[in-house]
Amino acid sequence: SGMAMGIDRAAHIGALSASGKTIAVLPGGVDLIYPLKNSDIYRMISESGCVVSEYPPGICPSFKWTFVRRNRIISGMSRAVIVTQAPVKSGAMITAMHALEQNRDLFACPGNAFDEKYRGCNKLIRQGAIIMSEIDDFFSELNPEYNTGEVIQVTNTPDFEIIKHKLSDDEVQRIRDAKIAGVYLMPESFRYYPAGELA
Repeated sequence: SGMAMGIDRAAHIGALSASGKTIAVLPGGVDLIYPLKNSDIYRMISESGCVVSEYPPGICPSFKWTFVRRNRIISGMSRAVIVTQAPVKSGAMITAMHALEQNRDLFACPGNAFDEKYRGCNKLIRQGAIIMSEIDDFFSELNPEYNTGEVIQVTNTPDFEIIKHKLSDDEVQRIRDAKIAGVYLMPESFRYYPAGELA
């Protein structure tokens, strides 16, 4: 994402908190933190992710067009683009247009038809963007074999849960032996959560 305040920051923090990888595409040189309020996540992304820019070091993001141009890089580096909220005239809509030109999957979250902040999203949906009203919409679209599985009890204590997705008895036993509090399994990946946070 673009390391801006709001949904960009939330997306980066979400990836980092899940021990995932995230890339920040800056509108200026990679040595200049913008906005400065995101200094904390800039450092975290630099350590466990990646900070990129098409501009050389020292270039200050002082022109509006540098923000607009970097949006094509964000969409180009992504398998899919999700627009959660956007007025008709916004940076998110520019990114969405780039995503379509680059043949990327485009998702949009529907909102109140009379709310200006959602008119862009609703317009994208009318034009054929995939509706995303919950996270399962995203996973099932990218992977048709995805399903959320079933919650099974693997110990005698109610605070140990596993969401099972095509697990063999052997795999269940290994998870049991590891004494993991809880695990949310998606195709080809595991996500671990403290017990009680799976609902």
